[in-house]
Amino acid sequence: MNEQLQNALAEIIQKAITTGEAAAEFLVAETPDVVYQLLLWYGVKTGLLCLTGLMLVSANVYMALKILKNPRGWYIDEYGYMSVAGIAFTIASVFFMSIGGALFFENHDWLQILIAPKIWLLEYAAELVK
Repeated sequence: MNEQLQNALAEIIQKAITTGEAAAEFLVAETPDVVYQLLLWYGVKTGLLCLTGLMLVSANVYMALKILKNPRGWYIDEYGYMSVAGIAFTIASVFFMSIGGALFFENHDWLQILIAPKIWLLEYAAELVK
């Protein structure tokens, strides 16, 4: 009975070792592809967020310039005061400029991935360890 248990235990240990070696080989083989996909994902994600922020700021500036060229009728009423639409546009403009500015200035990982991907990977690994 004792010999059967030892044989079964030795068989289980051998299967665990074989499975562990196969998993380690798989991990080593797939690491470059995983790193490439990680860099691509974060580069595209932060690039799109940065572009969205730039588009929000640009659209706001464009609309403000169009309105300031001819403020009568839409932005300023017939008495020379700011209209309700003008006040709403001003509030929305401040909101979208701050959102756009935050998106633009806080998402420059794509640039670091483009210029120094190894440094970005080290910083990413350090964040995972924290």
